[in-house]
Amino acid sequence: MKQLRVFAEKKYHQRLQYVLGFLMQEATETKWVISDSPTEISNAALVYSEKTASPGSIQVSPGCFLEKGFTGVSVDHKFSQVDRSIWKKDRDVYTSTFDFFGHVFFFLSRLEEYNRDTVSGSRNRFSVKDSMLYQSGLIDFPIVDSWRNDFLEVLKKIVPELEVRKRDFQWELTCDVDLLFAYRGKGIFKNLAGLTRDLIFLKFTEFRLRWNWLFTKREDPFDQLGVLIDLVGKENEQLKTFILCPSSGHYSEDEIGFQFLKYHRDFFSKYGDKIEPGLHPSLGSKLNVDYLFQEKRQLEELSGERIRQSRQHYLALDIPTTYHNLLAVGIEGDYSMGFHDHIGFRAGTSLPFFWYDIENERPTKLHVHPLCLMDVSLKKYMGLSPDKALEEAKKMIDNIKAVNGKFLYLWHNSSLSELDGWSDWRSFPSELSKIVKNR
Repeated sequence: MKQLRVFAEKKYHQRLQYVLGFLMQEATETKWVISDSPTEISNAALVYSEKTASPGSIQVSPGCFLEKGFTGVSVDHKFSQVDRSIWKKDRDVYTSTFDFFGHVFFFLSRLEEYNRDTVSGSRNRFSVKDSMLYQSGLIDFPIVDSWRNDFLEVLKKIVPELEVRKRDFQWELTCDVDLLFAYRGKGIFKNLAGLTRDLIFLKFTEFRLRWNWLFTKREDPFDQLGVLIDLVGKENEQLKTFILCPSSGHYSEDEIGFQFLKYHRDFFSKYGDKIEPGLHPSLGSKLNVDYLFQEKRQLEELSGERIRQSRQHYLALDIPTTYHNLLAVGIEGDYSMGFHDHIGFRAGTSLPFFWYDIENERPTKLHVHPLCLMDVSLKKYMGLSPDKALEEAKKMIDNIKAVNGKFLYLWHNSSLSELDGWSDWRSFPSELSKIVKNR
């Protein structure tokens, strides 16, 4: 078919091109050309302007978000349930009820995370309470994916010969390995002292597990990666496993990762062909690109593989600095785009997208894979029981299936143990796996 003609003022071209790329990625092979020539408006299938569009076209009135150089953080539109249907038809022109192109850019670029005066989350993390979608009651619905589907449906009406491929629902289980073992590597004296401490403080579960490991040679409680590997359930697919492998002890939270340096041979001998290793950058590397480079190179040497994927330790993602650093060391995909303190869609979408660098006003090659559910969020921050957490997960999966999106979730190997209050959660991943496969 002919090229899709788009009319917009020059100041919107760069960001509009990026938004159209996301909305039409994988859906159609159709190309489009954006022009600001007044003579083109009558032939344009899509008009991003206040100027009058011709019958048989789509018109979206510009807001401020797509204007080159705009870095404000206020939103001119309050979201609500009705915004899942954004189109109205007048004189054979489909018009949107608000600048949905601009709002797609707002969420994907993470404009709301720039120039923040206050941060609600711990470790300087973006909290769900700071999210516009959370404040609007839409945090558990991938609203951007819904807008995308509606746009493609209307575009098909305008251009009947347009071939639009429908997406299928997808899911992916991933794992973070902060600590390989609970007891191994601590030595006999530390473990004996731990037994005494467990007994004094009446920690009977911890006492039993440590005793069993010490004297009956049972497996370490954290050595549970095989359980998650079995749940992947897809032929020849490896479990994406993000491994903490720090190059310095700048933060105390990173020190647990040094255990991996000692036992990496055992780890890769047991799991190497069943996982796809990714980097789990330490807190110390969050704002230090040299540490990040050392950790990536170190993991590559230990694993014998090129490391392309990454997820921040504690989901400590500081935009734009973290993404600039990941690009600088050659990371191609980031899996940190989620909340530490809630389930939901930080960027409003369940679909992968390329990060847009606002400071340099250009799209990048960093592929962002949104994370919508994490074990620690459910148990620690939301305070849910396993049964209630499954109910919340079911709702989210249904919401994602409704828009043919992707359910990407995270479980730690340590969360499969009975330690730290995880006893009642041990069957949760398998139950969730059944739901996601059969829902």
